[in-house]
Amino acid sequence: SFTLNIMKIMMFCPDCLENSIEGGFNGLDVKGCQLAIENEFTYLLTCDKGHQYIAQLQAFPFEVLFESGLIAHVNGFYLESVLSFKAALERFYEFYINIICRARNIDADKLDNAYKQISNNSEREYGAFVFMYFQANNDIPELLPNKSVEFRNKVVHKGYFPKKEEALRFARNIYKMIKPIYIELREKYDAEILSFLNVKRQEYYNSLIKANPKIKDTPISIQSLCLPLCIHHATGLDEFKEHSFDEYYQNLLSRSSEYRM
Repeated sequence: SFTLNIMKIMMFCPDCLENSIEGGFNGLDVKGCQLAIENEFTYLLTCDKGHQYIAQLQAFPFEVLFESGLIAHVNGFYLESVLSFKAALERFYEFYINIICRARNIDADKLDNAYKQISNNSEREYGAFVFMYFQANNDIPELLPNKSVEFRNKVVHKGYFPKKEEALRFARNIYKMIKPIYIELREKYDAEILSFLNVKRQEYYNSLIKANPKIKDTPISIQSLCLPLCIHHATGLDEFKEHSFDEYYQNLLSRSSEYRM
């Protein structure tokens, strides 16, 4: 069980919750712990009563980064929001390339080695994405408007402090770019998306076990966290097609006290 606040996760021990419910307290007496979002989305936790468990966030980096940008914007951190939106788009390029290559049965290790050649250069990533999309669809994708590209470069490379509406417009344009491509991916390659998610979750789990070898042979529960995100693979496809960026943002604003620092 969890709640989300400023891109931090409030976790509650499942054993304590179960004991609380059995005792008639409905979880109201259970103390939670707050976790910051980390790269591998996987946490080894121990509650104050000594119960140990693993929590894994079920999301792709671009989904979480976009949400992080929205919450930063709600909190008035417009520069930080733009940087998160920019990073979300770049991670979406990476995601798209991975899904298309997996759909074509390209060896995962060879793909990883190839991607390392472009991963530190955003322009190369962008170029790889455009040509991968063109090869898959015989057309180029709907790209960011030139004004959005100029705005991004002004913020990132010239230290420009964006205004509220400028940052929100940038987010909206990125959403408009990602949404139709993500819908297309989900319609054609839903199995590959789920497989990729499971592969990454296993990688993160293995990394956690490697860092904590004592728990390797210990029975331990694994909690899957599915957060309410603006862009999320777990949202029903029909629901996502009808999804409105502005309605979602207004909903965040209406609940802004939950996201205030």
